[in-house]
Amino acid sequence: MTKKNAQAKTSPRRPVETILVTGAGGLLGRRLVERLLLSGRDVVAVYRSKPADLPSTTGARLHPVTLDLTKKGGVARLIATLAKMRCDVTGIVHCARSRTNLAIDRLPTREQWSNEFELGVSVAHELVYEMAALPETKLRRVVLVGSMYGVVAVSPHLYPKGMTPPPLHYGVTKAAMVHLTKELAVPLAARGINVNAVSIGGIEGRTGAAFKRRYRQLCPQGRMLSVDEAAAPIEFLLSDAAGGIVGHNLVVDGGWSIW
Repeated sequence: MTKKNAQAKTSPRRPVETILVTGAGGLLGRRLVERLLLSGRDVVAVYRSKPADLPSTTGARLHPVTLDLTKKGGVARLIATLAKMRCDVTGIVHCARSRTNLAIDRLPTREQWSNEFELGVSVAHELVYEMAALPETKLRRVVLVGSMYGVVAVSPHLYPKGMTPPPLHYGVTKAAMVHLTKELAVPLAARGINVNAVSIGGIEGRTGAAFKRRYRQLCPQGRMLSVDEAAAPIEFLLSDAAGGIVGHNLVVDGGWSIW
């Protein structure tokens, strides 16, 4: 028996990781699901409404779940669904957002404030807490996906007169998500569960040429992010390479927030 064959026989097989991704139907969520599948992980992809099509499952398994987490009992139903599917989740990426909730008329209403905070903070807290509390949980990594507007205020230079900027309740909720990351990280770190956040800059793909031109002038890197540049840091925080990173907000914005 060769040395290589002996090592192959004696080395324990690494268990497949199962990553739960909320907001799997969005631009970033969809690409993240694709990348995780390509890396050999299993993925539980949570969609608010049934998707028209699903990413390829080549080399891995995709478990789509259609569920509105903001509905009463939504998180409990998701956990019950995972139990029926016998999915031992090892990582969570909370990427869910609601564009409908961001459509405002001048100022966000109290209901919109409440809805945005519920999805970005309350649902994230409940989901992570309940998953971590499961008997014999396999959970080890959590990534909450935020925005550069949770780090700095919206620049009026990017949104000229007549163009609606991201509403106030969006950025404030993302800022609260960063602090939630720290509050979750403290009690869970001792249990081997690392909780971190990623605050992401503008992603190319949904804007016109004039917007991109203004963005380039305001960003040190001189461009918007590709969707892969936004997804890759999330993958990193899910990996063993990030084992020593706890309660951190990784800012991925091309330098937007440094000046």
